[in-house]
Amino acid sequence: MMRGKYKRPYKKIVEDIWYEFIKSTFPEVPEIDDVNIWAAALEYTYCRLCNAGASEHQLAEKYNIASVPLLEKAEIINDAIKSKYQCKKEKK
Repeated sequence: MMRGKYKRPYKKIVEDIWYEFIKSTFPEVPEIDDVNIWAAALEYTYCRLCNAGASEHQLAEKYNIASVPLLEKAEIINDAIKSKYQCKKEKK
């Protein structure tokens, strides 16, 4: 995560998002094949929930990945947690 960029308790919120994702998808939890993509998607989901302002392009650059898989995984996370959390759609 971007140290100093996010307000506390970001760590707790991210942990809650991940826990809800795993709980919601169990026993069909997606394979975590590329940790960087999933980490970026989790951070992106946090940013959308909390209006933290990091774009998918910034996070893709930070994690050295492409934006498309980041957005795909973020959508998977969002779909799984939407009953508990509501992500804000990014304006285009």
